Amino acid sequence: MTTMVPTVAPAGRPGAPLRTRDLKHHELAFRLVVVLVVLGSLGLAWWSIVSKLAPLQNQSRELTSAVGSLSAEVDALEHKWSRTEAEQIREKYLEAKRLLFADQAALDAWLASLQAMAASLDLKVKTVFGKPGPQSGANLAVLPATVSIELRPAARGAESGYRRLLKLSQCLIAGERRADLAELTVTAQEGRISMAEFVFNLWAAEEGAP
Repeated sequence: MTTMVPTVAPAGRPGAPLRTRDLKHHELAFRLVVVLVVLGSLGLAWWSIVSKLAPLQNQSRELTSAVGSLSAEVDALEHKWSRTEAEQIREKYLEAKRLLFADQAALDAWLASLQAMAASLDLKVKTVFGKPGPQSGANLAVLPATVSIELRPAARGAESGYRRLLKLSQCLIAGERRADLAELTVTAQEGRISMAEFVFNLWAAEEGAP
């Protein structure tokens, strides 16, 4: 008599559907992460365009417009004067520059001229220079010079002290260099001028000015 032995199915097969379900969950999670990364990249790109690139483009357009306006102004200035007028302006500029005390040699020459004129008018002078003061908006400086004058008694028939002082001041003002008379103080004793003090402003170019 033959005995029938039942067949037993291999273990482990029922677990296969569970692994498939896990794989689907991992795939969905991966796709979700990819979507989030893409959205984040797009947001970052949009933020860069709005907050960084757009202002820079506006600034670039403004600078380009400003440069164009300045170029137009320069062109207008270049065509404002003819060649003759430009040459006249250049000559006036050079003439004005020649009137300035350019260096120590020019100052020494002015001082020597003062001494010579004072001696010819029988005047004793002493000169003290102050501290130069720059002029705003220009490469110029003003050097104050205080000239103290002692008048010797005039000989009979000689010019009065007043006329001698007037001649001295006129000669200094009309010299080659610009010297403005800023102040004049006169001291008189017994009906005649005995002392006087001039304050001149000597115009000079600042060091390093063109």
